[in-house]
Amino acid sequence: MIFRIKFVYSWSYFFSTTNSLIFNELNVFKNIIRAFVVIFFITTNTLILRIFDMNERSFVTVGVPVYNEAKYLRETLQSVVNQTYKDILILVSDNASTDNSAEIVEEFAKKDLRIQLIRQPENIGATENFKFLIDRAETDFFMWMGAHDLLSETYIEQCVNILEDDHNAVLAYHKAVFFEETISKLGKLTYSEIDTKNLSTTFRLNKIINVTGSCTAIHGVFRTKVAKQLPFVKMIGPDHLMLFATAAQGHIRQIDTVGFFRRDVHKHETLDQRRLRYEQFKMFTAKRFTPSAHFAKEHIRYTFKIKQLNIILKLFISLNIIFRVLGNYFIFEVLKLRKNN
Repeated sequence: MIFRIKFVYSWSYFFSTTNSLIFNELNVFKNIIRAFVVIFFITTNTLILRIFDMNERSFVTVGVPVYNEAKYLRETLQSVVNQTYKDILILVSDNASTDNSAEIVEEFAKKDLRIQLIRQPENIGATENFKFLIDRAETDFFMWMGAHDLLSETYIEQCVNILEDDHNAVLAYHKAVFFEETISKLGKLTYSEIDTKNLSTTFRLNKIINVTGSCTAIHGVFRTKVAKQLPFVKMIGPDHLMLFATAAQGHIRQIDTVGFFRRDVHKHETLDQRRLRYEQFKMFTAKRFTPSAHFAKEHIRYTFKIKQLNIILKLFISLNIIFRVLGNYFIFEVLKLRKNN
């Protein structure tokens, strides 16, 4: 890199010059001043190198989709700002909020130049807001941050370490735990153990179908080039489809410590309330399908786009999708029947 060459050359030149001056000149006072000048130059040059040589460390874009999140947004932004991994750009897309979410982001942006706010002139829907953020990412790595969730201070740093050490990995994430109002009262672990290290493409995809529950892994750190290729479909469970597509691109790695704290803001809503919320967020438009049928259809459709699978494997994965969706639907209906009785 040009900055490294300049730095090494400048350092060597001034060090040798100073050394000569200190030991060969008689005026000690002048040489002390010159030595301080050299130290200042080296320190300044190091800072310039640190700022501009972005290839020294991989930068991470943290995309925060926001819609009426004023209640918890300060906590979330502080959680991101406090990361031990400082080479981050925080991109916030406010989806035409009707509360003071945007003003809170502006308040943080005045204190931290890494934060950028983009206001949507009208509500573009939750899925499109997610897509808007990744479309604008230009760094090596990217993550979506829930606007009411929290991170451990080393979350990004540990995820980046995994991705830099394992070039077959395309997503790294921590274990996550639910909580409600305060982080001091933690709930149960979220069910998303989808580490796919050493698994073939077929087994990776089947693991996503069979194991993924809360989809918290969607808030892990992605390779940006992979995240840009993910499908953004208006459906119930779009994050599940995105993780399914991620597994087709490479390995997903789990860090076995809790690092993501997921605020369960919708814990007590009914299925009908959830569906209404999804429709208001423009996440569900397939009126002629039940949510389960739409879920299966989109996963099967994506399966047949995966080039590295032959037709037999595509059919095998598709059958697994159908059986899994039917099984979940049957369990749900039984539980609903028991509740009504």
